[in-house]
Amino acid sequence: MRRLSWTVPTLGFLAMLAGLQLLLSGPAAAQRQGIYTTRAIKALERGIARSLFVRVTTATTVGTSEEVLYSYPMPGGTIADAGAGIQVVCAGTATSGADAKRLSIFFGATEVAAKTIDSATAGQAEATILRITSTTQTSRGRGGKGPNIGVEAPVIYVTSPAETLTSAVNVQCRATTPSGAGQIVGTLFLVTYVPPVVQ
Repeated sequence: MRRLSWTVPTLGFLAMLAGLQLLLSGPAAAQRQGIYTTRAIKALERGIARSLFVRVTTATTVGTSEEVLYSYPMPGGTIADAGAGIQVVCAGTATSGADAKRLSIFFGATEVAAKTIDSATAGQAEATILRITSTTQTSRGRGGKGPNIGVEAPVIYVTSPAETLTSAVNVQCRATTPSGAGQIVGTLFLVTYVPPVVQ
């Protein structure tokens, strides 16, 4: 019978595969086996684009003032590196009528994107918020409307939020229907993590 010869590089490769399999089965499983520390897992997560929050269930306005359709309480430390951030999409449909119905995105206390919808059509607001420091951010947002969200030129927003990122920050999709309840139905709210660029 031939004896198998296991070299150090081969054993190292097999160990790496075992660790990767555990990581793919979930960070908790990898931690239980002692393959990765909590700090290492957090470091891996900070370098990977991923969805943080998704809602596709409908949410309808119930009054005539500005209302929160969807809300994501982003935990402190989620955006921990300069250049990292989040992308947010808020979409909905409006009923007929010429009044200024409105969809908007708020990052903490700052409105970072919005779109007025004045007829029975689809509308969408989206924004990218990036960290400068733990208390200063920069944001670029836009809003559009129409069957394919491209009927007219988008409204562009350039803002400078000043949220404390070591604490929780509310990321919200809001709607305003001044002439009656139920005039905007939210259809999508998506928050995606944007990792920093590694030089």
